[in-house]
Amino acid sequence: MATHTVNAIQLPQEGIADEIPILNASKQITAPSVSGGDRIGSWQSTVPSVDRYSTGFESNVMGGVDPFVKGGSMGGKPKSLYIIADPYGPYSPGCGLGVAMMGIQSWTPQFPVSQSNPALGAPAVVGVGGYDAIANCTLTGNFPARLILPVDHYTANSVVLTRGLTAEEAAMVQWNMYITTNSPDASLTAPATGSGNLPAKNLYAGFVTKPPAAGDKVIDVWAWAVPGIGSGTPRQVPQTSKLDIIWSAYKKPVVFLGGGAGDHSFAHNWFFHINKDDLTPTANTKSLIHTVTPLEIDLSLYSPTGNPAPPPDHSLKYGGITFNAGEYPNALTQDSFEIMFGGVMHNHIIFDGGASDWNIAGDNFWLPAGSLQGLNTNRQQLSAEWDQPVGNASTVRTALWYEAGNGGVESGWKQAVVHLGVLYRDKSAMQEPPQSGDLTATASPSTKLGDVEFDQGGNFGAVSLCGYGTNCGLRVNGDGTTYIGAAAANSVSISADLVGDSAVFKNKNTHKAAELTLTDAADTTGATYGNLFLGSLSATGGVSATGGVVSGNDIKIRSKHSLVFSQDGTDSYPAPTLSWVSQTAMMFSVPAIANTYVNLELGGVTSHGPVSTTGPLSTSGDFKIIGGKTAWFLTPNEALNSNTTGLYACSHDVLCVTSVSEQTSSANTQKALRIPGAVESRGGAYNNLSNYSSLVGDGAGNWSVPKLTVKSGAKTTVQGGAIAEAAYTLAKLPKGTMDGQHLWCSDCKLNGVVGVFIVWHATGAKWTDALNNTLKH
Repeated sequence: MATHTVNAIQLPQEGIADEIPILNASKQITAPSVSGGDRIGSWQSTVPSVDRYSTGFESNVMGGVDPFVKGGSMGGKPKSLYIIADPYGPYSPGCGLGVAMMGIQSWTPQFPVSQSNPALGAPAVVGVGGYDAIANCTLTGNFPARLILPVDHYTANSVVLTRGLTAEEAAMVQWNMYITTNSPDASLTAPATGSGNLPAKNLYAGFVTKPPAAGDKVIDVWAWAVPGIGSGTPRQVPQTSKLDIIWSAYKKPVVFLGGGAGDHSFAHNWFFHINKDDLTPTANTKSLIHTVTPLEIDLSLYSPTGNPAPPPDHSLKYGGITFNAGEYPNALTQDSFEIMFGGVMHNHIIFDGGASDWNIAGDNFWLPAGSLQGLNTNRQQLSAEWDQPVGNASTVRTALWYEAGNGGVESGWKQAVVHLGVLYRDKSAMQEPPQSGDLTATASPSTKLGDVEFDQGGNFGAVSLCGYGTNCGLRVNGDGTTYIGAAAANSVSISADLVGDSAVFKNKNTHKAAELTLTDAADTTGATYGNLFLGSLSATGGVSATGGVVSGNDIKIRSKHSLVFSQDGTDSYPAPTLSWVSQTAMMFSVPAIANTYVNLELGGVTSHGPVSTTGPLSTSGDFKIIGGKTAWFLTPNEALNSNTTGLYACSHDVLCVTSVSEQTSSANTQKALRIPGAVESRGGAYNNLSNYSSLVGDGAGNWSVPKLTVKSGAKTTVQGGAIAEAAYTLAKLPKGTMDGQHLWCSDCKLNGVVGVFIVWHATGAKWTDALNNTLKH
């Protein structure tokens, strides 16, 4: 096939520009192909159809120059570059094709391929690490600016240098070349970029309008502005008083020209220029390409002899794409990255691996390609894992895995139990974890410490909290019900406060209320009970406590139930009970003994409603009825009614007898206060019990005022026994209200004496003296 192809070449084509290179007698290439004079160096000026600005003035071209038809407009002839290379040694000879973007230099750039000095002998062989051969080599970096020139001042469309350009310098400047100053725009405030990142570059820059000539001190530019963050205002002029100290630190103004005056160095930039009109089928469609792939890396293993046998397992290492952050990773900014997926893309990464593959395997994170490994063949299947070495002894594994834990009972998804748990293995060095099998058994590389399990034990929709054992201690069902202790042998030990809004304990088998007993763990007999502190406690059944019950809030006993006080905790004795009688009444009694009520002894009682008692109500302190409320007194078997008599403070110094009807309808019911003994009134100090006056009833409707015998040391004094009426003048006498009322008229005269005892006569409605004479003064 090769001979046939060579024989097909017309020998007159050999050695002609852009045609076939010269071959020797063995039909091998002995000299490179010849390029036409208009293709190298001077082609830009000899081909009118080439855009010298977009293509550049230092470029060589293959294809697209000579037209298909002389004078036609169908475009230029295409050309392809075909390189057959055989890299053979270190540095640049190790490259098939090399692009060194290192600025204006001679052939000094060396591609860093298997870097080693062969003259060093055996150490060079060992130090090289491996012999590499590379088809495409790219070498670039932060190469220097082509020119750095001193500046005198700027205009709106030029830079004026402090000296003229040499012929060599002038030849280095091209149309539209990058030119950047070391002069910031003082009016700009650069946006914040965050700690550890590069600041926004605030330097005036522009594009060269045309190349200068030797001796010129002026380089023309289209305009000046700050790239990215500056203003588009025309005719800006860079200042020279405040110079850059962030990107350079020149003491005088300068300009940088060429690629080194830029911001970003790219090794490769793949750019697709898609005619979007051709994506819509029309009668003018020019392209049928609808799929683009920036990079495809393929691998094919073949046999020149046609050997059908596969190669040995693990006999080829495939490296893929490798990134290296260099020798000084701390020099990188915080926003540096090796891969960034940007733009709106439905799939940024697609994993399409095979069984037992790892989608991600690096550092401490493992993501297996488990979609092709079903739980029907593996009892457990790893989904993801995060590892953390601890010292030099072991590694803690946080893993997500699936288990066919409900197999044989259910089918489909109900067979799977999902685990999120923590395991450990004894070796601290990172190693590949198992993807399937028994991931948690003690005999395997890891042992489970605990996990959260979903749908465990056929409880679908439930979340279980489990330790290293097979039984889970806490389960929350899909409906929100919570179970503690899945097995009869399980127990809950609490060494801290148990705090909650409410807790319901039910017997799993009988669905009746279960008991909750708190014991002191230090007492193995279980006879010592512990305290339970709760924000609230709701019980549908009884609540029993061998110790005190203390609450910082209400204690509510609902549904007309009682508060029972057991003497010894066994209810063997009739227990006093505080019972619900009505919405406004409670009763303290012994229900086991009919009509037996219980005394309630308290340090103090404050009631904002009525207080009722069928027995005596005694207190060793004050008995206070506040807020103008009434103490009601009922006869035996009497309920509160309109005639019920009460006693209340009608002012701060008056005690009044009243009735229900008087308070509700203001009716005068003439209630009486009956006292078996005397009515006494103290005078003087509150605690002077020897100074008082008495009003004594004889039980026959009569009253008397007894004398008072007062002892003071050895002296005994008898005093009192008189009643004094209120005194009025004759002109100010009030109208009487009851026949026989008597007062004292202070200015009336009788028998020549001023001051008369007077009496009211209902008949005639007048006052007279004791002899029924008309009053006079």
